[in-house]
Amino acid sequence: MTRKYTWQELRQHNKEENAHVAYRGKVYDIHEFISNHPGGKEAISLGIGNDITHLFESYHSMDITRVLDKYCVGDLEKSEFPTFPEMSLFYKTLRTRVKAYFESANIDPKVDRLLYVCYTLAMIGVFLFHFLMVYFWANLPLASILAVATGFCTLFGIYLVHDGGHFAVTHKPWVWKLMEVMYDVTVGGSYLLWRYRHTFAHHVYTNVEDADPEINTSYVYKDLLKGGTWLRLHERKKWYIHHTIQHI
Repeated sequence: MTRKYTWQELRQHNKEENAHVAYRGKVYDIHEFISNHPGGKEAISLGIGNDITHLFESYHSMDITRVLDKYCVGDLEKSEFPTFPEMSLFYKTLRTRVKAYFESANIDPKVDRLLYVCYTLAMIGVFLFHFLMVYFWANLPLASILAVATGFCTLFGIYLVHDGGHFAVTHKPWVWKLMEVMYDVTVGGSYLLWRYRHTFAHHVYTNVEDADPEINTSYVYKDLLKGGTWLRLHERKKWYIHHTIQHI
């Protein structure tokens, strides 16, 4: 008899030694596969204990689902968050044609040497301009210019964690991790928070209320605006007069 899992039970299998995931209503015990995952252990660990349907389909080719078959251990009774319909014929055709285009043009969409140079120069700039800013602190005009330059280069830290968190630059897991860590170092953020908040939640449940954390800004400005939100990013969020100019 096939075992039935609730999403709460699935959530308990969230460690490497008992890693379970759900895909299209089926539950899979993947703890033996984690170390063999081509995308690296950290990438696959992002989804353990969760329904990975949409995350899986975003980052894998359509024929890779056969790898999961031998790890199936049961059925998921109900998912915690919305489950979207099966991929449409239009979507499948589009993916196939885009992949065929890149292959015929001999283009690897994850390789852009000019982008690598920009990343490298920006990170060098962060440390160099910051050092010079501190060194010339007594020269206010020069220190101010160097501070602006440091801030401009630091902005690239956002691109680093974004592209690294989406596994979009090169095919090497260690490069993704390095890019994410540089975000922590230069911006002072948390790449782990970014992974779960942005890659796993926002891009899987884009604009889905109560599932996409990036459409809710009230937790930052709630006290200031007495229940209002600084930005209104969803049609069901209450409208306030200051939202008229939120695009500025």
